[in-house]
Amino acid sequence: MVGDHLVLHHQFPHYILLYALHVNLHLELGQAMETRIVTVCQLSRAKNLPPSLPSLPIIGHLHYLKHPLHRALRDLAEKHGPVFFLRFGSQPTVIVSSLEAAEECFTKNDIILANRPRRSAGKYFGYNYTTISASPYGDHWRNLRRVSTIEIFSAHRLNVLAEIRRDEIRRLLHKLSAGSLEGVTWVELKSKLTDLTFNIMMRMFKYLIKEVVKLGGAVNLGEFVPVPRWMGFYRKFFKNMIEIFRRTDAFMQGLIDQHRRKKIDGSEIKNTMLDHLLYLQESEPEYYTDEIIKGLIMAKNEIDAHVGQDRLIDEPDISKLQYLQNIISETLRLKPAAPLLVPHYAAEDCQIGGYHVPRKSMVIVNAWAIHRDPKLWDNPASFRPERFEGGPEVGKKEAHELILPFGLGRRACPGAPLAHRVMGLTLGSLIQCFDWKRVAEECFTKHDVVLANRVNTTDGKYFGYNYTTVGSSAYGEHWRNLRRVSAIEIFSTHRLNAQRGIRRDEISRLLQKLLTKGSSLPEFTRVEMKSKLTELMFNIMMRMMAGKRYFGDNVVDNEEAKEFKYIIKEVFKIGVNPSEFLPVLRWMDYKGINKGMIRLFEKTDAFLQALIDEHRRKKIDGSEIKNTTIDHLLSLQESEPGYYTDQIIKGFIMVMLLAGTDTSSVTLEWALSYLVNHPNILDKARIEIDVQIGQDRLIDEADISKLPYLQNIISETLRLKPAAPLLVPHRASEDCQIGGYHVPRDSMVLVNAWAIHRDPALWGDPAAFRPERFEGAGAEVGNREAHKLILPFGLGRRACPGVPLAQRVMGLTLGSLIQCFDWKRVGVEPVDLTEGRGTTMPREVPLEVMCKARPAMHKLISEESKTTGVE
Repeated sequence: MVGDHLVLHHQFPHYILLYALHVNLHLELGQAMETRIVTVCQLSRAKNLPPSLPSLPIIGHLHYLKHPLHRALRDLAEKHGPVFFLRFGSQPTVIVSSLEAAEECFTKNDIILANRPRRSAGKYFGYNYTTISASPYGDHWRNLRRVSTIEIFSAHRLNVLAEIRRDEIRRLLHKLSAGSLEGVTWVELKSKLTDLTFNIMMRMFKYLIKEVVKLGGAVNLGEFVPVPRWMGFYRKFFKNMIEIFRRTDAFMQGLIDQHRRKKIDGSEIKNTMLDHLLYLQESEPEYYTDEIIKGLIMAKNEIDAHVGQDRLIDEPDISKLQYLQNIISETLRLKPAAPLLVPHYAAEDCQIGGYHVPRKSMVIVNAWAIHRDPKLWDNPASFRPERFEGGPEVGKKEAHELILPFGLGRRACPGAPLAHRVMGLTLGSLIQCFDWKRVAEECFTKHDVVLANRVNTTDGKYFGYNYTTVGSSAYGEHWRNLRRVSAIEIFSTHRLNAQRGIRRDEISRLLQKLLTKGSSLPEFTRVEMKSKLTELMFNIMMRMMAGKRYFGDNVVDNEEAKEFKYIIKEVFKIGVNPSEFLPVLRWMDYKGINKGMIRLFEKTDAFLQALIDEHRRKKIDGSEIKNTTIDHLLSLQESEPGYYTDQIIKGFIMVMLLAGTDTSSVTLEWALSYLVNHPNILDKARIEIDVQIGQDRLIDEADISKLPYLQNIISETLRLKPAAPLLVPHRASEDCQIGGYHVPRDSMVLVNAWAIHRDPALWGDPAAFRPERFEGAGAEVGNREAHKLILPFGLGRRACPGVPLAQRVMGLTLGSLIQCFDWKRVGVEPVDLTEGRGTTMPREVPLEVMCKARPAMHKLISEESKTTGVE
């Protein structure tokens, strides 16, 4: 009997319900129902039945059943308790959703609940309830269980048949490798794993088994509501079931007859399960009938069809691979193949969870709900194989004692040993032989060149200097030159080290500003951080590029600074332009967007050109030559004037301003938000800095590599609040396949990094701020290190070239703020983490926090300000 899911075979037609409620049924039926209702009412008063829900006549509680059923029943259990009572039509049913009650079912009440409900599938495919899964508890079932344990699933028998499993897994690996010889390729695994499973069992059985599983696993309402069955509403269902049974029976009888003939004539005698059972038939013909053998074949196939199969490392290796076993256990916990265990049937009255369970009740154990019970499991929705290592998960029970994917008690699945061998060997072989990637990675590996172009937008036309900047340029020779210049001449280790003093000086100025705001007093002072972090980033970037500060003190030209602030404010206001997607709006110049953008670009271009001209003049007259990016690019212009034009230089300045300022300041603001909400994490980071750096000097960029927990905090912030949640759009230069789907040429491809960073299939407890998930070489999921699962800067050829600078600035700034000040929330309530509007996903409300200088740091900050020239 298939019990991995109970889905309605037919949606119950409403007209049947209305008809059944109003039809003038025979008097006998009415009297019988009246007697039954009175009896149930009396039973409810006399016995302590489990809690129940309001029901409808005839169908009982069937209208509560929703797909997926195990989730619907879990939701009901949260409202009505871990043990509650339903009526599936005329069938009384008890739902069990707690481990304690489940253990009570299979210990104290194991014999009482050792029977199965009699369903149509068991009548036909269970050979009139004579197979091991459908048979009632008794001598016959005990004999079947003994045969399964000793003759089919014993270690000796499984070892004898190991070569079959080994051969089928080799075939699967060959099929996969044939399609991936030229690199990463997309594969659909469900059909391949299903074929593997059935091939291991039988090479020809695919269609019949598919129909058997479909009919056996579906819920036939006629089982629970007799009225429509009497009216013939489910005649087609039973007719189909009988027809499939006849074909299945004829097929299996043909297999038995074929093996019997070959056994008699001595041809091709193989060591198969069928041959072994026919051998036993010779010694006990009255028991090992053909019907019994066919029933055993059905049971074995059912086990494999619902669990799976595997191989390449060898089966004896599995016991040595503890983590592989933990992965399988954790998969069975989160996604049990039978989320609702095969139903049990009460042979007599019993007690479960303190409630009375009447005789002939169907008992369904919701293993899925038990496996996700927060009372039993820490972070129950997270995929964490480590929970099965060593010590107990909860109380004194070890984690493997808390899962029941194969059931418990007498009617537990006898094929668990085979299932563990097959799953371990298959999964181990797939992991051993292949690298696996997500669909998003497919965009930036297999299709990296195809998707290396950007979408041509209006702002790219103007502020990207007619699509000639490194951010907006089409993929090709020009873009490769720009990328080379970015990597070697702007963001190389040598160039970044040469400008390290600029970043250190600007951060020192920020620390001094916080100190003079009153945080030097013994009490905490309220500070607003958004504006301070934004000004910090613009000052760092402009000093690196042009040697000028436009915010705070030491501003040489206030009018120039005012002009710069206006331009930046207006440029960052540019959002999504609807006319990019509706050409008619572009022809109409919707809201004057195009004209406004041209005016703003002309003002911006004039400002940047003035900067270049100023540096060119100073370079000629020898005054104030500084180690800035503009000076460096002008030096390159002298040797290659045809390439390093003023337009190219302005393009680099524009990209650094747009991509390197707001993104870093927003990330730092989010990091501080999370830290004040998690003071224990803040304390841990401060302790790491004190241990590694001490309190006699301020942190420097060279120290960042010694502070892994600080880096983890930044990584976790970038995971939860990526500054580019949708990354920069890509454009397909030709047709390609992504995730098995056709993507036409010129399509825009958006990668939702925010969604990937919160995917529960990749991250345990994805919404939680937990920097520890990035610690060491440990894997967050599977065998993938956590830092490989985030993509805040993109992937592939068009990934952000300024990552080294961003990591230095964010690490030094956040490390300095943690080292020098104590931080806490303004009030008792946690800081609101609501996201505001904007392409860089800023906070909805600027961050305000309480800050106080640490006693040992006051003197260091003052001395640092004198060294760096801060007033």
